[in-house]
Amino acid sequence: MDDEIKTFTNTKKLTSDELRVLIPEAQSGNYEAINRLCEGFSRLIFKISHRDITFRILGEDAENTAWMWFLEFVNNYQGNKFNSFPGLVRKYLIFKFVRLMQQQGTQWDKETKVDTTNPFGCAEDDNLLNVLNNLALKQEFEQLSPRQKLILNLYYDGQMNQRQIATLCELSVRGVGYQKDLAVKLIRDKFYK
Repeated sequence: MDDEIKTFTNTKKLTSDELRVLIPEAQSGNYEAINRLCEGFSRLIFKISHRDITFRILGEDAENTAWMWFLEFVNNYQGNKFNSFPGLVRKYLIFKFVRLMQQQGTQWDKETKVDTTNPFGCAEDDNLLNVLNNLALKQEFEQLSPRQKLILNLYYDGQMNQRQIATLCELSVRGVGYQKDLAVKLIRDKFYK
């Protein structure tokens, strides 16, 4: 396993195959695996912990707190969907910061940049609840079939009606309506469980 972990240090972004190896190794206390995970998620931690609102609440402890929550999440992760792990980590960290802000009675509706020279960028006019909802929606959208994704994109983004989509995709109008309604129902059911 150590040889596998060492081969991952050459790449910056972690793949799902790498996460499949690194997470169990980190959970068992492998220091190299923990370091590689921290290296792979350092930009995310920096970006989330250096938001204006989080930095105002926690000050210099914001980044350390984010690292603590990240390692806690890694240690407790029992899932096997490693391709969605980065999104889950991001959602978890944002949720933890939002919960902390709620406990302290802080408004988090609008934010501005902390540091305009920051190479990684910071949140600009960001509603954190919208970020969470958009992330969840994107993850559920990715679970749809390719045909359902195409139909929803054409219908909502392309502003096409069902008849136009049916002609383009060589389907019946009824089939397009069924696929569109099914996709929307699948997403809606995940949000309102």
